[in-house]
Amino acid sequence: MIVYSVEKYNCMQSKGYANWAKVFNLKLVAETVNYLSENNISDISTLDAKISELSDKLYEKKERSKANEKRIKILEEQIKDIEVYRKTKPVVEGGPKHFGKEKYRHEHEAEFILYAAAERSIKKAFGDKKLPLIKELRAEQKKLRTEADKLWAEIKNERPQLDELRKMKNNIDCFLNSDNQHDRSRDRKRYNELE
Repeated sequence: MIVYSVEKYNCMQSKGYANWAKVFNLKLVAETVNYLSENNISDISTLDAKISELSDKLYEKKERSKANEKRIKILEEQIKDIEVYRKTKPVVEGGPKHFGKEKYRHEHEAEFILYAAAERSIKKAFGDKKLPLIKELRAEQKKLRTEADKLWAEIKNERPQLDELRKMKNNIDCFLNSDNQHDRSRDRKRYNELE
């Protein structure tokens, strides 16, 4: 919110504008004080601590959700590679051992290429371990998706509270700055009168 200064706008200096600015600022102060008292915030350090705590909490949830989504993508690639590997393995291993080997390989070149790429990817991901079941990978993927969706829902619900706290902090900063500016302008005016 903006704290309107009565002295700031010389061109709009009228009694109506001055009255409106004072009423607006008073309503803003009342709104801020009510919010702070309803939320048991008695000083600026408590407000800053709550903003920091909630901001850190939301950031941590966002990072966990992003990590889950990254893992989901990795699992999707692993599932795809395992499916391709299992689908092309019988073709690659089922060919003739001696006679007609080159002809068979030429006829099934696409399967050989897919098999080799899937095998490299699987070895990189799992090493020499036994391949996991696709069902297990999909279950992990589903669990991660559920958790990520839950985290995003929590972020969506808690974000307005953080925005409101930041708005109140901004209001307080505006009030303090406008009071300081008012005091400084009054001091300058008095100083100029003394000269």
